[in-house]
This record gives sequence, structure tokens and C-alpha cells, in this order.
Amino acid sequence: MTSATSKSDRMISDFLAAANKQSSSAPEEPEAIDYDWDSPSSFTLSELENLETFTAQAGIEIAKALSGQIHEEVELQAEKPGQYYAGKLSLLQSETANYCVSLSADGTKTCGLIAIPGKQTIEWVAKVLGGSASDSEQERELSSLEAALLQDILDSVTKAFSSVFRQAGGKTLKPGTEVSPKAELPEADPSDEYTLLSFRTSPDEKQPTISIILTCDVLADATGARKAEQDNESPENIRKKMLATVEQTHVEGFVSLGTADLTVREVMGLEEGDVMLIHKKIDEPTEFIVHGKAVLSGYLSRCEGQYALRIAKPEKTAGKGKKR
Repeated sequence: MTSATSKSDRMISDFLAAANKQSSSAPEEPEAIDYDWDSPSSFTLSELENLETFTAQAGIEIAKALSGQIHEEVELQAEKPGQYYAGKLSLLQSETANYCVSLSADGTKTCGLIAIPGKQTIEWVAKVLGGSASDSEQERELSSLEAALLQDILDSVTKAFSSVFRQAGGKTLKPGTEVSPKAELPEADPSDEYTLLSFRTSPDEKQPTISIILTCDVLADATGARKAEQDNESPENIRKKMLATVEQTHVEGFVSLGTADLTVREVMGLEEGDVMLIHKKIDEPTEFIVHGKAVLSGYLSRCEGQYALRIAKPEKTAGKGKKR
């Protein structure tokens, strides 16, 4: 056996040994994380960070509003926002009293609520009245006066929260007109996605001092999600949306039959049955005026018992060339 052959045999042996050594070691399994099917994932990590910043600022403004209502300095600590399905929100299944009012965005349907525990409610109402609540009063029902005072407190909280929400790009939130002793979302489906924003006066409290529940869709305005969607849109899509909005805008116009030149004496002397001539011949078209400009011309006619304008020379819609 030549030296060249022995060298080749050694190389083959080395390759086989390396292959056997590599195959014997078990491959590393990638780290896997179980998906949490009990909680929605409506927001990205960056959007959640924006939401935490927004919640912290909202807590500061809510605390200021509360301090003015109960005549006592209040400090609130904002907790990390949580995402839940409506059917998994423990606050909605709680048996203890949680006085709340519903929230709506821009006067539309209910999009969430603000809730305060019964114990905290009694304490704050008592402070508004200049007194303090005993332990035996913590679970009792509110009188009509106390309910009205609580409504004022919740209105103040909503106003403070809504102010920060609008600054972050959200909508104006309006509180309901009735205080309920149970946290309920009557229009919610168990699979609807909500975000819970919690605020505590002390980390030792069993329940959050104030809980604000909003649909993830409405709260998305404060996370930067809407802005990201807009930034990703092409100029052509934005133009089309703007044009679609303009096309749905209502305008008011009027038909001009013509003009007449009369003196004040002649106008004052007009009586029923008099004929007033206008500076337009019978066979001339009339004009349809919108915002002081003639946009159409045509001839007077009748249709279904009403006066109508039979269009003679319509203007063309930009980019379409269709007749109005």
C-alpha cells in the first residue's frame, strides 16, 4: 500500500468519525412558548409600551381630578394594562359591589366602563360630604344623594381620562347617566376583546381603586396602531379615501331663474297677480348654483308633481367624466 493510499484512507476514516460524532449528539430543540388562548393579542410589544406610557399619564390626571372632588390629595399608581376577552374579565363576574358607569366613544354605542369598588365608593362619597365612612357601612347601598355624588366623581374621572385619551389620538369618551352597582357590558359578546387599565392608591389594596375597561379597537388610537396603518398606506389610497369622503358630503344648491331690475317704489307697489319680467328669455337655460358658482345649466320641467331641472350642460366629475 502506497503512502498516498494510506493518506486517503486516513482522511476517509476522519470524515466518518466526524460524521458519527455529529449524528450521535441530539439536536437542540427550539424554545417554544405556549400561546395564551385565554387572552387576546391585539397589540404589538411597541404598542403595549405606548399604552403603558399613556396609562401612567392618565393616572396622574385622574388623581388630580379626584383630589378636587373629595377634597383630599390622591395619588394613583397605574398598573400594566391587560388584554382580556369579555368572558374572561373577572371584574364582570365579581359578586362584590363595583359601582360603575358605561362609556361611549363620540356618542356611539357602549365601548367600555369605569368601575370603583363598593368600599372605595362609600369612603369617597363620605369625604365629599365632609365626613368619613365606618367599616359597617362599606357594603351598604347608596342613597339617591350619594349616587348623584358618585356620578359627579365618575364624570370627573371620565373627563380627565378622556382629555389624555384625545391628546394621544383617541376619541372623546362620554359617561353614562346612570350608576350601576354591578360592572356589566350589556352589548358585549364573550369573545369581544377588551383592555383593562387599573389604578391603585396603594399596592396593598386587594382590588384596584379604579378600573377602566375599553374595547381594544377603541383603545388602539392611543397605542399608535392607527398611525402605523396610516403611515403604511400609499398616497393613492389616501387620495381615494379623501375623495370618497368628499363625494359623500351634502351640498345645498338653488336654481336661478334670472334677475330683475326694479326700483324700491316698484317693489313696494307689487300686488297679487302682477307680472314681473326677469332678464332671461323663455328659451334660455336656467342655472343651478352651489356656493355662489353655477355648476349646472338646464331647463325647468316637472317630475312626479314637483318642479325639476332637466340638465342640458352638466359639468364633468374630475377623473371620471360621468354626468351628474
